Parts: sequence; C-alpha cells; structure tokens
Amino acid sequence: ATLDCGSVQLDPFTVDTKASLEEYYSTVVARRGELLDAEVSWLRATRTDLVVSDVVPIACAAAAEAGIPAVAVTNFSWDFIYSEYLTTQRRPEFRQLVWGIATDYAAASLLLRLPGHVPMPAFQAVEDVPLVVRHAHKSAEQVRSELSLPPGVRIAVLIYGGHRASLEVREDFLPPG
Repeated sequence: ATLDCGSVQLDPFTVDTKASLEEYYSTVVARRGELLDAEVSWLRATRTDLVVSDVVPIACAAAAEAGIPAVAVTNFSWDFIYSEYLTTQRRPEFRQLVWGIATDYAAASLLLRLPGHVPMPAFQAVEDVPLVVRHAHKSAEQVRSELSLPPGVRIAVLIYGGHRASLEVREDFLPPG
C-alpha cells in the first residue's frame, strides 16, 4: 500500500514543494479513512506485535488504533519537512496536513532518534540511538584501488534520489582540501 510519498523532486537537488504537499494530500489525507481502516485490519489479521517505521505517519496511527506499539526510527519527520514547505505554499489544507502528521506521530509509542536530527516535538517518548550501519566488506584501500582513486585524496560522493542530472560541482562548493 502507498502510505507515504515523501518529496516530489524535479532533480537531485530541487524539490517541488507544491507538488509534494498536493501528492501527500491526495495520497494520504484524502484517503485517510480508507487507508487507516485497511491498515488496522491488516495489522489485526496478521497478528502483528510491533510496527517499526522510517517514518510513515499513518503507520503510527494505525498501530495505535490496532492496540499495538509503534516505534519510529529516524532523524527527521515529515511534519518538520512539510512545515518548511508552508513558507511558500500557504493553502489552509496544507497547514491541516502538517498538524495531521504531527497527530499521527504523537500516537507512536517511541521514537528512536538518530544522530543529526531535527526538532520532532510530536513524539512523546524519545530515545537517542547511534547510527546503525553494516560493517564494510572491503577496506578503504581496496575500494580506492578498485576505483582507481589515489590514496589520501579526499572524495565527496553525491547520491540523491536516484535522479539523473548533470551536476556542476565547483571547488568553491566544497570545504577546503
């Protein structure tokens, strides 16, 4: 089921704030009753004990309605992101959309808050946790050798959203060195 839509991006660095809010509104807000009923029914039918989400608002509300705990794992929340979009998109239904997301997050049992987090006041119980990452299978030296990268040279890897784009990266965009 589509329970979240994130941001609508025009390219790796450009977000269409209006389209993002409209997409969330049509995907979740306009279909809220139907989505919530379906998710609560599914959670009960599958006898789910715990919902863990990164970080779908309606998942928290569905878990609470089904009587099971929901844990969010993230360093950002969509109410924070979308509230920033409201600076350019001032339609009243969008303001209600952000409040609805915050209300859904408030239904979560716990937020496992990752480093680099933004303010997320909607969550009632918060536990700070370190990043969880896989251990590397290759050493830095092996990777540099396989990619023909010289040792000791600093490298920036730009990955964002799976979009194709021609990026102009100038030296003045980067930190010294």
